[in-house]
Amino acid sequence: MRGASMKVASQHRSEAAGQRPLFQRSILIMSAWSGMVLVLLLSTMVLVSWLDFQRMAPVREHLHVYDEIESIALSWERA
Repeated sequence: MRGASMKVASQHRSEAAGQRPLFQRSILIMSAWSGMVLVLLLSTMVLVSWLDFQRMAPVREHLHVYDEIESIALSWERA
């Protein structure tokens, strides 16, 4: 009887030891996927920000022209 209970106990330990690497492996896989998704999302955010920055170039140019016109108008008022 004692030999049977030790055999069952040793099988239980080996099963528990076999599950631990599976759990660790699943954590590693989830971490890797999460990391890849994070990098993809951050890359997308950078791309969208860059495209928005490029779309705002005409607005910046118009503001620059407006500033020049305003400075010319002020110089005429002073003169």
